[in-house]
Amino acid sequence: MARWDIGTIMAILIRGNTLADSKDSSGLGTNWLDPSFQNGWVNFGSGNPNVGYLKDSLGFVHIQCVVKNCTNGTTIFTLPVGFRPMNNLIIPCVSNGAFAILQIFSNGSVTCGGSNVYVTMDNISFKAEQ
Repeated sequence: MARWDIGTIMAILIRGNTLADSKDSSGLGTNWLDPSFQNGWVNFGSGNPNVGYLKDSLGFVHIQCVVKNCTNGTTIFTLPVGFRPMNNLIIPCVSNGAFAILQIFSNGSVTCGGSNVYVTMDNISFKAEQ
């Protein structure tokens, strides 16, 4: 069964569209943007999604990826202005099969406290700053 985030559900209910609707290179629609890794983080690979983010037509930012090889607590990547949360976020995630904390700061910094074997960030959505 597919899992739907609130941004996708609202887009379907209000506008009758989904994230599958292609937009322009601004990161809207299916145009996943690739942030620059920091501090030794890399894509996990092995058929898992590469790191990417986009903003839907309702202003929700979506993040997908599985990353590895890091120093815990360091910045994975930084979201640009317009894709950042209004307030700092603390989000539970999975890291090497265990519970971990993903933090997305209002300055755009994305960090994780967990194992450096892998960290998953699929199905993360939040309302972008205005």
